[in-house]
Amino acid sequence: MDETRIDEEIQSVFWETRQQGLVLLREDWKVQESGLPPLELLLGEEPVPFHLERPSPFEWAKRSGYYRHRQSLCFVLLPECIPQEEAGASSFFLAGDFNGWKPEIEGSRWQLHPEIVYGELCWVLKLPPHQFQEGQSFKYVSPQGHWSRLPDNCLQSAEAAPGISNFIYHPQRTGYQLFRFHIDGPFPLQRPMSLRRRHRKGSLPIDSSRVLLRMQSEQAMGVSFVGQEAQFRLFGPRLQKVELRLRDPHSELRLVCPMEQDEDGVWFGALDIPLEGFFYEYRIGQRRMDADGRETWEERTITDPHARALVGPQGPGIILPPQKFQLHQSAPFHPPAWEDLQIAEIHLRDLLAQAENFPAERRSSFAGFCEWLDDPHGYLRELGINAVELQPVAEYEYREAQDYAWGYMPRNFFSPCSAYASSPEEGSQVGEFQELVEKFHSLGMAVILDVVYNHLGSPNPYGIIDEDYYFRHAPDGSLLNFSGCGNDFRSESPMAQRAILDSLEHWVKAYGVDGFRFDLAELLGMDCLRAIEERLKALRPSLILIAEPWSFRGHIGHALRPTGFAAWNDEYRDFIAHYVWGNGNREGLDYFMGGSLKYRSRFPAQSVNYVSCHDDHSWIDRITEKANHDGRVPTPNDRRRTHLAIALLFASIGIPMFAAGQDFLHSKGGVRNTYQNPELNALDYRRARLFSGTREYFRQWLRHRQSPIGRLWRLPRRPSRHYIRSYPPLENNSACALLFNASGELGSEKLLFAINPHPEEARFDLGELGSLPLRPIADTERLDPAGLSHSLYLIADSILHLPPLSVGLWELGES
Repeated sequence: MDETRIDEEIQSVFWETRQQGLVLLREDWKVQESGLPPLELLLGEEPVPFHLERPSPFEWAKRSGYYRHRQSLCFVLLPECIPQEEAGASSFFLAGDFNGWKPEIEGSRWQLHPEIVYGELCWVLKLPPHQFQEGQSFKYVSPQGHWSRLPDNCLQSAEAAPGISNFIYHPQRTGYQLFRFHIDGPFPLQRPMSLRRRHRKGSLPIDSSRVLLRMQSEQAMGVSFVGQEAQFRLFGPRLQKVELRLRDPHSELRLVCPMEQDEDGVWFGALDIPLEGFFYEYRIGQRRMDADGRETWEERTITDPHARALVGPQGPGIILPPQKFQLHQSAPFHPPAWEDLQIAEIHLRDLLAQAENFPAERRSSFAGFCEWLDDPHGYLRELGINAVELQPVAEYEYREAQDYAWGYMPRNFFSPCSAYASSPEEGSQVGEFQELVEKFHSLGMAVILDVVYNHLGSPNPYGIIDEDYYFRHAPDGSLLNFSGCGNDFRSESPMAQRAILDSLEHWVKAYGVDGFRFDLAELLGMDCLRAIEERLKALRPSLILIAEPWSFRGHIGHALRPTGFAAWNDEYRDFIAHYVWGNGNREGLDYFMGGSLKYRSRFPAQSVNYVSCHDDHSWIDRITEKANHDGRVPTPNDRRRTHLAIALLFASIGIPMFAAGQDFLHSKGGVRNTYQNPELNALDYRRARLFSGTREYFRQWLRHRQSPIGRLWRLPRRPSRHYIRSYPPLENNSACALLFNASGELGSEKLLFAINPHPEEARFDLGELGSLPLRPIADTERLDPAGLSHSLYLIADSILHLPPLSVGLWELGES
């Protein structure tokens, strides 16, 4: 037997469909060699009949960008790879390492021309092969500089930069190394098939991922009802056994129901008996390969990933009737328009942990939070906000119900967390969360859920059912971890994406939530985010959609611009923290206070402006003069800089958002990452009294933004470029004065905002504006819509004098 290993001759082999696959040799099969490669197809160790054929070399070109025809190397651009901006164009050029990526220098030499190849229209350029070398990268570009896309089934490419890939040329592979094979029936997903060459050692498993990752079903997943009959469905195309196991928690009754698989890969079972309140799980079995390559049988019990209620993070699921998920709100709630939103980011237990005059045993549940909101002098009600962003409340990873967690390690997308339930074994979290949402609505507050779909806690049912289908992997087979939490959910897999969409719809229909903030949305990908927007806007156009536009993989802030998503503006956050220390610039302030409209945002409310959130340092810790970022005892300048940030936040165009406690200088003692530290995260309401002036200043700005003249910051549509006029300081530093509605497009009222983050006085020449009746509304300590009556900033001879570390606001009516 020849000692050559098969993987030295075959580059890859994979299924295209359930009956058809491709073999790629490492180099062209020599034309002078008669016949086809002597290959065998195996199921286990048994040969399987199959038919092998050589497709046209153009089939390789459609997957690689080139092929060889006689003595020419033919470069091919397919219509579906033409950039969207160039639809209908007729001129494209070949660019690559061989011409310095500048084909325009030699013009027509690198120009492609329309041609019919094997019956298909494409753009072609034929050149002598000797001009090109092994491993050179290439791509196609229009005269306007728009680059082609790679085909979805590309077989030979390399990533040049994050999100940017190019074709790669290999002279030993020119289209004659590609072979297609067929079998009579669909291959079994549950058992791997392999390929070997006769008289060679070993075999190669046939990759089924391309087929697997396209599989999907439109059937209802989880538990659904047809009359009294309860129907159970679980998607698991590679599972070989699924049993439904039920238990009545009030008796010893246990039921086992074998389930059957259909052609979509869905396992189905049904019972026509009363099952309300029953616990249920699935017992699944499948063959797996151990570390030594031996096939083993494995059985495990899992929770239903589509369960609407769980006893705990590991299950079991609870069967509840459909009427439990019907809303019974006393009156329909209409959330504020996006431009009117003022959002507080809150964590249920952080707000309740040190709640004053409130029973300790009620400080960790949905029901307790609902009761706490009854107090008219409670923190959130006195604050005056109109929206809350709840940190994750879907079922998350914990051991004991009282264990502290932020909720960013989800176990289930559909169920409110059992740790917040008064009676989780009865599924009380469903009704209790419905009541909490209704309570917020009765107080005029929209409810935005922070949802985590980019990764899951471990173990989780998706990873047990089929890790390849539901999670992304590196080339070496390890789990990708751009989330930083151990795995990345494969949101592009059809049933993974469907779980996301179905659960979002469930939270809207069953609980009446008003919107979502998507954790590490970059990992979901733009296709998934567009699907989310389409589904949810069709369901309820007013739904609030907010993306955290980054991950450890990249940033999609600009890519979100054409969508209907708002996004956390991390650039705003970082700029303001530097600016209040005098380290920014006027151009940046003009840009960020103007809604980031020049580059990042398409409409004013697309920018969610904030200076701190649950992650990283609290605001006061980040900007304090004290050592080690410890802002527990802030300096007078810390407090003044905080007042500058408050004024900036509420006077900026966009959606203001803040972390609960920011209004009374909540400190985490300099600790940056506190996700497992309930003592540091808990709000200490004694600081609200200690720093009552800062808290009241915060509330005054919040209320003023919601006042009639605050509409000059709450813009429903993009203003003209003359809407804001900037006045530079005579000192030529970063102090700045901005006149809102300078163009008069929103009527005669105007607002003049001036800020000085420096330790020296700043002076502004206001010109004609300085001679008009400017009514002072706010300084660094006060805001009064009726006007400040004493201790005013000096305006003399049209020169505004602004003291160090100060801010001011003036109103201008009709002149």
